[in-house]
Parts: sequence; C-alpha cells; structure tokens
Amino acid sequence: SPQHSSPPPTNLEAGGLRPPGALQEEDAAPNAVEQDLARAEEEDSGRGLQFVWLNAEVGYQYVDLGALSDSGLLPTPEAAGAPVLDPTQSGLSFGGGAGVRLLYFTVGARFRYGVFSEFDLWSLLGEAGFRIPYGNFEPYVNVGAGYVTLTSIDAARQEATAGADALQIRGVDVRMALGFDYHLSDTFSVGPQLGADLLILSRPGVAGAPGGAAYAADGSSVGLSLQGSLVLGLHF
Repeated sequence: SPQHSSPPPTNLEAGGLRPPGALQEEDAAPNAVEQDLARAEEEDSGRGLQFVWLNAEVGYQYVDLGALSDSGLLPTPEAAGAPVLDPTQSGLSFGGGAGVRLLYFTVGARFRYGVFSEFDLWSLLGEAGFRIPYGNFEPYVNVGAGYVTLTSIDAARQEATAGADALQIRGVDVRMALGFDYHLSDTFSVGPQLGADLLILSRPGVAGAPGGAAYAADGSSVGLSLQGSLVLGLHF
C-alpha cells in the first residue's frame, strides 16, 4: 500500500511572507512614532484647543521718560525758570488684554494704565505672543507696539512752566514681556510677568508759555519702562 507522508514544511518567509505569529509579535512592539505620540500624550496639558483668551493684570511700574535720550521733552528747571516734571516715576499699574489663539500663537490688544505722583501714563497696544504648553505650566513671550500718552499731569508744575493744559506728551510704545501661566483649571490661570517698554515720545511747542523758549520749541525723548505684574487669565 502507498505510504502517506506529511508534506514538507513550507517556508512562509520565502518571498517576503511571514507567519501570522511573527506579524503579531512585530505589531505588538511600538515603533518610534508610536512611542513619541504616547510620550506627547502623557506630557500634554489635557486642556484641548483654546481659541479665545482674556486677562487682567496688576503690578508695579518704573518709568524714565528720558532714559536713552532727551531732546527738550521736559526742560531743566534752569531753562524753564521754574520746577518741571520729574521724568523718573514709579507706582502702581494695572491693565488687561483680550484676543484669539491658534495652537501656540496668540494675537490681541492690551491696555495698561500707570498711576504716578506727577503724571499718569496709559498705553493701547496690539500684541502677539508665542506659548509653550507643558502640563499646567505655559511659558510665553509677548511683543507689542502701539500708542502711549501722559495724562493727569501735575497741575501746579504745568501751570508754572508751560501753562494750564499746555503739555501734550504722546508717542509710540514698543513692548516685550516674558512670563508663564499656571493653569488652576482648563479655563483659569494665574502667573507672573516681567515687561520692558521702549517709549518714543514727543511734545509740540507751546507759544507764550511761562517757561519761555524752553517750551516754545518742540521736544522729544526716548525712555524706558519696566514692570512686574501678576496676571489672571481666562481661556476658552
């Protein structure tokens, strides 16, 4: 009778074929891309996408209107013939901002008001930022530029030098700020911020002012402002 023998084993790996067991074993081992995705998911803040932000800030501000250059913005007491405003001031400041966000980038507007002993300083800037989410922490850098002006100038000094309501000092504010937000929840954050402003100011001449020629000509200056503040934010 013919003898039956089992067929010889087939090499499934020939021609690029592999047995199902090998496929399962290889699929079970995560590749580099899967490992990176898993790591990113572990480090993700978990807050999901955010599209709108707004915040409020309060802090302490130092300003020197002629820190870098001064071309007659505020004449000296000798030139004006009377005490003039002190260009170096410090005091409380507060403000707020709002805008939109796309992934790591933000754009919006910010208002800030500084209250000092001899004048107030307020600014309205457009602002752009870059943020790096890492868990509950979110470091960021902001840059902005816009309009700045002095208001509530000390009445007694202004009357003695340039006449009542005569001093009109305004210009351009260029700002850079560094800070971080700590998210207490998906929508609420708190964190510190340090900012520096470049103030490019000008003043039109005042004809017939008590200060004489010192205020008759136009004046300008380039100043600096530094501020530390606490920022409270909402994110949606």
